[in-house]
Amino acid sequence: LLCAYKIACPRHTVLLRGNHESKFCTMCYGFNTELAAKYGSSAKSLYRRCLRLFANLPLAALINESTLVLHGGLFRSPPTKKARTGKKGGRKKRRFAVELGTVDELRRANRGGQDPDGEGVRALASDVLWSDPTMEHGVEENHNRGIGLMYGPDATRAFLEANGLRLVLRSHEGPDARADRIEEGMLPMMEGFTVDHDCGEAGKLCTVFSAPSYPQFLSRGEERVHNQGAFVRLRPDTDYVEPAPVVFDAAPRPDADCFYDLDSDAETEAPDGDDEGEASDGADL
Repeated sequence: LLCAYKIACPRHTVLLRGNHESKFCTMCYGFNTELAAKYGSSAKSLYRRCLRLFANLPLAALINESTLVLHGGLFRSPPTKKARTGKKGGRKKRRFAVELGTVDELRRANRGGQDPDGEGVRALASDVLWSDPTMEHGVEENHNRGIGLMYGPDATRAFLEANGLRLVLRSHEGPDARADRIEEGMLPMMEGFTVDHDCGEAGKLCTVFSAPSYPQFLSRGEERVHNQGAFVRLRPDTDYVEPAPVVFDAAPRPDADCFYDLDSDAETEAPDGDDEGEASDGADL
């Protein structure tokens, strides 16, 4: 349906990439299996075409030079030098340190290929798709997901000021993800919208989540959250930097089959670096 909107109204429809638009997530969460069940012998060809589409989706959108929309959030600056090596040729271990990237670097960035896995030229794209905000100052590795960054309000302020932005609008965290982070000071995602970093005059970083009553399928013994979903409106009279959330409830759902193993014991959430797909350049801001 979204692709049909893009074809019918190309100047008024912008599709951005999320972390689930990857080979890893489409295999883990049932997209590939669903295609096989519904399209039979045509499924393999259709799946390959979907992966090529996902690999070419833009990573972000810049609105009025002041609002940046992307899935996960802040990202690292691409490396400019090769990693230092020791006498035996191995990489020299060092304390984790990262410099935040810029909008200009995002414009030129590699889009990550079929599986942005955090490695090499795909690191920036992986951060865009997998990173999360935190209430702790600084920037560190995203240990919760095993890929991407965790960035605090001071990092958001610095990013806004350095790039002339007033708003970063992201998604990536539903009520289940946020429920595990309430003790860290993060707000619950029960109404589909949160202001995560309010940086005063510098601007803010907000999260919008549009899937109500998430997830659709539950593991045995798991209770439904009954969260609301939301989308936001950005208006010219506020220079597109003051998101106005529109909150809605879930509509009745027809019965449907689950195409992935709900009770799998696998703890892996992110790709492992075995990407064989092509990597596209340019984030198309």
